[in-house]
Amino acid sequence: MAKYDVAIIGGGMGGCIAAALLSKLGKKVILLEQGPELSGRAMDFPYKDGYTLELGGHLIVDDGSGISRICEYLGRPFEIGSDNDCLPFWKEDQWHYIEDLYNIDKSEIKKIIKEIVNTDFEEFDKYDNIPVRTWLKARTDNEGIITLYETLSGLEFQTSDWWDNSASEFLWMRKCHYMNKQTAAYSYWPKGGPVKIIESLIDLIKSNGGEVRTNARTLEIVVDNYKVRGVKIQAPKLTPNEYPEPEMIEADNVLSTVSIWSVMDIIPENILPNWYESKIKVLAQDIFRSSWIGFYAALDKPVYAKSPKEISGWLDGPLTHQGGYYYLQSEIEPASAPEGKHLAICGSFVRNPLDMKNKKWLAEKMDLFEREMDIMLPELKDSLWKSRHLVFDCSVFNKPGLVGTARPANKCPNVEGLYFGGDGFQGRGCGLDRTSRTSLTCVELILGERIEELKDTPHIIPSK
Repeated sequence: MAKYDVAIIGGGMGGCIAAALLSKLGKKVILLEQGPELSGRAMDFPYKDGYTLELGGHLIVDDGSGISRICEYLGRPFEIGSDNDCLPFWKEDQWHYIEDLYNIDKSEIKKIIKEIVNTDFEEFDKYDNIPVRTWLKARTDNEGIITLYETLSGLEFQTSDWWDNSASEFLWMRKCHYMNKQTAAYSYWPKGGPVKIIESLIDLIKSNGGEVRTNARTLEIVVDNYKVRGVKIQAPKLTPNEYPEPEMIEADNVLSTVSIWSVMDIIPENILPNWYESKIKVLAQDIFRSSWIGFYAALDKPVYAKSPKEISGWLDGPLTHQGGYYYLQSEIEPASAPEGKHLAICGSFVRNPLDMKNKKWLAEKMDLFEREMDIMLPELKDSLWKSRHLVFDCSVFNKPGLVGTARPANKCPNVEGLYFGGDGFQGRGCGLDRTSRTSLTCVELILGERIEELKDTPHIIPSK
């Protein structure tokens, strides 16, 4: 039986980045994905009438120091497509350019930016338990600056209320963007979509001798005397009612990149320290799942507030009174719509994810959100079709008290060779970029050293 240096559970972006890094650095790696194909949430699929839909919106929030930098190091750079050129903001029954909406004292905001840039990344850990507004209020009374920053935070982390915007997460990301892009925020679409990045990483893993297995559901991480021995996976069934013995895959190290709400399903009972396990269970509660409802809209002509390449947002929708976003997918990825047609994506952030389990509430809220979008963008009434979607399994809310050291460490404290990446464990950033930076942390922990060429990539430093 083959034995591996590292078995990685989960074939999304985090698992693929980790496997690509480790295989490049000479480790014998196996990547295990329970589904029929790799990609996780970075997935698209053909829809009716020649449209291609994403499994949720996947603009990448990366200043060039995260996922794109890691892929460059791997020798698999991806081409950046169109980036967003403005942020229209809905307030007082109309759209505004957000920079025109507030009277911002330039000298005042420069002072704030200077402090953010000059603060060490590790210093932001002090602000894990406070909102953005609390941090800002200690430095300025300018409501324009406060609202501008809270709007950015709300869009990045799917929140509507000021008290739900984590200061540490926000400041960490602003420092990255100000240092590398000289702007408060920067998002883009990779040409070909995130799926193309995944495909390139899989090719690299295999070319470096790594093994990739799909339809390989992990049943249990095998631990003996508090040391990892490998993983047991579901063996394939040859008949519908067969109950085959699990297949054992031996590995010196196991890195789980599955979502935090699935981790305890594959951990042996009574293995983790109770304080560490309790952190996992707290964050795995449904009430902390970042969630939203929305719809795709097929259009004969582009519909937008100010610019076709915008990402527009709001903190208080006219009917739902929830935050949300809207953008034209076909403007940043023309292949998502047939020639001459257009595709829009919009979403409304759900304050209490538990509400989404109430079918009546959900149906009423979706109806309300469609009417809300017709108010803000009346031309959506002429959509060729609309396809509703809901997201309940994307990430853990980045709210104060739920970030930084509130999250379990990436290295299991008492089991040798066990590591955790993916959403819910310690990491910084947003979306796919966050996942990639967290995988870099886990890889360096497994290696026991920093990767010299990626020392300038901001991420949680293993030694800390």
